[in-house]
Amino acid sequence: MAEAAIWNLKEVLERSRVSDEDVKGKGFAESISRTFLVQSKYLSVVLVQAQPQTSPYLHTHQDHDEVILVLEGEGEFVSGDITKKVGPGDLIYAPAGTVHAPNFPGKAVRLAIYAPHFDPDRPDRVEVKPSGWMREGKAASPD
Repeated sequence: MAEAAIWNLKEVLERSRVSDEDVKGKGFAESISRTFLVQSKYLSVVLVQAQPQTSPYLHTHQDHDEVILVLEGEGEFVSGDITKKVGPGDLIYAPAGTVHAPNFPGKAVRLAIYAPHFDPDRPDRVEVKPSGWMREGKAASPD
């Protein structure tokens, strides 16, 4: 069983902040930094630091739901058939199997909560090809 804990997210971010040098020459997916705060049988809580994007990273998780709290940065987020501008304080819900995607033109920090837990050794993330998905500001059904 995981032990109880209390964190100050600003302090965690200060200790784990990713610099431009840390990600120099890496692609978007390789430049994402994940700090696991909770990793229990029932859920995972992860502080995610992402570098600027040039396009949405469409993907699904087959085995778990994901709740995302935007802490820093502004951009768009796709979750199912909803596309919305988001910024600090916005909360996104992507049920298991739902295509979702962040698209932040600048650096972004998000808190992601996965239930059941996210296994970093066997991620269930499945990237979705962007062609045919974005139509009229909404995510469409897969081709």
